[in-house]
This record gives sequence, C-alpha cells and structure tokens, in this order.
Amino acid sequence: MSDNSDIEIEVENHLDKIQEIDDNFFGCSIGVAEAIDRTRMALNDIDQMIAKRRFQESSMLGYGDVTSNFIFLQRTLGALQTAYDNKTKLVSEIACQTKRAYEEVEPYVDAKLSSMIPRKENTYTPEELEERAKSMLNKFKSLSSTDD
Repeated sequence: MSDNSDIEIEVENHLDKIQEIDDNFFGCSIGVAEAIDRTRMALNDIDQMIAKRRFQESSMLGYGDVTSNFIFLQRTLGALQTAYDNKTKLVSEIACQTKRAYEEVEPYVDAKLSSMIPRKENTYTPEELEERAKSMLNKFKSLSSTDD
C-alpha cells in the first residue's frame, strides 16, 4: 500500500458525494455557458439596433434582455461557487479524517472528478459560435415551451 492509502480509502468511501459534486460542476458549467451565450446574443442585438439607429429599441433591450441575462449569469455563477464550496468542504472533511493537509487530499479528490479535466480549446469561428448559441437557445426555448 502507498503512504497515502488512508487518503485513498477515505476518497473511495466518499465516491457518492464526489459524484454529486461532479454532476453539480457540469450542470453549473452548462448554466454559465448558456447565460454567457444569451448575454452575448442580447448585446449583439443591441449593437445591431444601434447600427440601424434604433436607439430607443436598443435602450429597451439593454434594460430588458441584457439585464435579465446578466442576472441569470450571476445566479449560475453563484451556483458554481456553491458547487466549489461543497468540494472544498469535502476535501476538508477527508483531510480532517485522515489528519492530513488539505493540499495532500485535494489531488485525490480531483482525480475522481471528471469535471476537473480541462476542456479542449474551442476552435470555432465567430459564426460557428453564434450558430451554436442560437441552436442552444432554440433547444432551451423548445424545452421551456413544453413545460407550460
């Protein structure tokens, strides 16, 4: 057994919590990405209105769509922070149980979290990104309309 077998055993004992944290990270990341996309689209709409010299409409979009999407972004970021806080709490619990430093335990927990693997850099063109955002928004709208 390794010198860190006590950490490994405790991490294995907490796999359910680790999976829940992993799921939360993924869910929150999707929410943040959607909020960013929606905010970008709303800002793009304002830019188009200004270019057409439709100032009042652009102002209204700013007070409506941009504001609500920014609030959505803040809420999703708050949820992401909560997910991170749950991870740090679990690492602290395992560190306490094993009488080890937080920094010793964290890599073992992170190794069980697939959400900790950095995603590949996007190689999308701005047009492809806009199309992806529209597609995501349409999917979201279709899901929302079935909830009514």
